[in-house]
Amino acid sequence: LEPHVGTSTCTEAGTCSLCGGTIPALGHDWATTLTNGGDTHYYACSRCTAKKDEAAHSGGTATCVSRAICDECGQGYGSPAPGHKWSSWMPMEDGSGHKRTCSACSTEETEDHVWDEWRSADPYNHFHTCEKCYADEEKGHEFVEGVCELCGRYCDHEGGKATCTEKAICAICKTPYGEVDADAHPEDKIVTDTAVEATCEKTGLTEGKHCSACGEVIVAQKEIAALGHEPGEEKITETDTEITKTVACKRCGKVLSTETTEKETSEDDPSQTEHDYYISKRTITRTYFTCRKCGDTYWIDNKSSRNLLDGLVRDEDGNFLDYTAGIIRPQGPRILKVVADISGLEADDAACLYLLREQAEEWISEGITAIEFHRGDISLMIPDLQMVLAENEGIAFEFVLRPAEDGAQVQIWAENAEEEKKEINAEELGIELK
Repeated sequence: LEPHVGTSTCTEAGTCSLCGGTIPALGHDWATTLTNGGDTHYYACSRCTAKKDEAAHSGGTATCVSRAICDECGQGYGSPAPGHKWSSWMPMEDGSGHKRTCSACSTEETEDHVWDEWRSADPYNHFHTCEKCYADEEKGHEFVEGVCELCGRYCDHEGGKATCTEKAICAICKTPYGEVDADAHPEDKIVTDTAVEATCEKTGLTEGKHCSACGEVIVAQKEIAALGHEPGEEKITETDTEITKTVACKRCGKVLSTETTEKETSEDDPSQTEHDYYISKRTITRTYFTCRKCGDTYWIDNKSSRNLLDGLVRDEDGNFLDYTAGIIRPQGPRILKVVADISGLEADDAACLYLLREQAEEWISEGITAIEFHRGDISLMIPDLQMVLAENEGIAFEFVLRPAEDGAQVQIWAENAEEEKKEINAEELGIELK
C-alpha cells in the first residue's frame, strides 16, 4: 500500500489525490508550557493558531522599572508602576548636599541643600537649616560695625582694653566699643620729665611723668628752691698799685664781692713802681714769676714758702686747690688723709697731690707712713711713703688722680733738681685705686 497523497489539518480531514480516500484530521499538538499573549496566557498548538486554557495574567507586583510577573506563567505583564518609591531626603556625609533612594529599584538621586534663613546660635556663631533634609550648617558671625550681615545679630562686645584716648577693640567683631578710660595710659606713651638740678640762683624741678597721648600729668614736677650762693675763702690779688680782695661762690664760682684798695708805694722800691709780676709757671719745687712789662723773671723755692702747704693740692695747670687734711688712726700706722676741693673742676679734670721729699721725710719722722688722697668719689692710697722715697731719686713727686669710665686713673711723676720729670710705675709702689 502506498500512503495517501494529500493534506489534512488539526480539525479537518483531507482527500487523497490518488485514490480519493479520506485523510483523517491531525488533531491539535498542544505545547506543554504557557505562551504569553500580552494580557493573557495560553497553551498554543504547534500546527495551528488554536489556543487552549487562555486566561488573564494574575499575581505579581509591578515596580518603577519592571512589569508584574504572572504567578501562573512566570511572564511579565502590564506596564511598570508610575514613579519611584523614594525614601526621605538624607544629608550626604561630605556635607555637599542631600540624597534619596528608591526603595523599589535602589535608584539614588542627589541635589544641593535648600537653605532657609540664617539664625543666630550664640554670640559667636549662626546657622541655617536645609528645608528638605533638615541638616544644619554653622559658622561664625560676619560682623560689620557690630552687626552680623547674615543673621542680623548685634555683637555682645567683649575683650580689648580701653586707653585714655581710645575705646576698647572688641575681640569678636574688631570694632571699638564702650568708653575711653581716662586713667589707662599706655606704657609706651608715658614720658619721663627729666629732673632739673637747682643752682645757686635758679630753681630746679623734681622728676615727673606725663602721658604723651592725652597730655595728662601723671606725676607732677615739684619746684626745688634755689640753693643760694656759698661764699668761699677770700682771695687776694695784687698789682703794682692795687690790692683786690675777692670772694666767690664755692659751688658756681660767681664773684660775690670785690674790694679794691690802692697800695702804698715807695719810690725807693723799683719792683713796686716798675715791674708787674704774675705767676708764669709752677713746678713741684718752684714757683716762677714774670713781669708783664719787661719780661723779668725770678723764682722762689716752694719749700721755703708758704706754698709748701697751700700748694699740696693743685690742678694740672699748677693752680692751687683748696683741700682738707688730717691724721686718721686705724689699728695700724698713722695715715694722712687729704681731700681735694673739686668745686672748681670739670667732671673729667684731674686733681694733683704735690709732695716734696723734705716734707715727706718730716711726716715719716712724725710716724705718718701712708697717704690717702681723695678727689670726689675716687681716691688713691700710697701705702708705703718710705718706699716712694727709697726707690726714686726725685726731690719732689706729683700724683695725678683722674676720673675714668671704669673708675680712676693715676700717673706719678718724680722731679729732680734740674726740673726733669720721670714717670713712676704705680703698681711697683703698691698704689691702690678706689
